[in-house]
Amino acid sequence: MGPQEECNTDGDCPEGSRCHAVTDNCSEDGVGSACFAACEEGGCGEGFVCESGACRAVSCADEPTHCGTWQACDPSSVQSGDAVYDQHHGCINVSCLSDQDCPDAFWCVNSFCQDGRGSCQEVLDRP
Repeated sequence: MGPQEECNTDGDCPEGSRCHAVTDNCSEDGVGSACFAACEEGGCGEGFVCESGACRAVSCADEPTHCGTWQACDPSSVQSGDAVYDQHHGCINVSCLSDQDCPDAFWCVNSFCQDGRGSCQEVLDRP
């Protein structure tokens, strides 16, 4: 399943709807987008805030605990002109060369610190 990227801007939504940043577990940065009616204060969910009627991700600079323990806060990684789904929290995955580069209880997997070691499996051809 791919990331939830229903809209880039309000112009991609039906009339009367806004393009909102939403939690998206299928997205690498955890933020996707969807069209909904305008939001009200407190109606966007944890890690998001209603600004001018649309939900936006709260920056890790304002809420440092939003980043995982394997991530670093880098608000400059968010570009203001990006699509709504690219307006993430500013949390970036910590790169590594070995397990020693990661916080305790994390492992270096595919050059990024992860909370599990993962597993190797044989890839089978699909018919």
